[in-house]
Amino acid sequence: MPQAAVLRLASQLAVFPCVLEQYGRRSQTRSDHLKVVLKYLDWKPVPAGGEPLKELEQFLQDRAMEHDTPSLLFHQAAEFLVGAHVTRPGVVTLMEMVATARMGAGALTSEKVGHLLGPGLL
Repeated sequence: MPQAAVLRLASQLAVFPCVLEQYGRRSQTRSDHLKVVLKYLDWKPVPAGGEPLKELEQFLQDRAMEHDTPSLLFHQAAEFLVGAHVTRPGVVTLMEMVATARMGAGALTSEKVGHLLGPGLL
């Protein structure tokens, strides 16, 4: 971390800067603190297979019908989660959700307009 950030944080916490070097050495420290912060901010952790992820999947499916750009869909998903006060799942998980939504949108588009195309154009 930049020294200026370390000094500022240490002064806000009223601790010596060297104390911050020890932060996170206990395996549960970061996850314990994350739970405290989430509770304080009234945010929810992202549960695997829970309702927030199902809502995100539907949101991505709907957006993928409008846009095909993966980076745009990723950012829209992140904004959706912020608006819902839900922590973002891991980057790989979110990228996989975007890819699934894009494939689903492509299949749905083919289903809706496939009859308009001649043989061999699908």
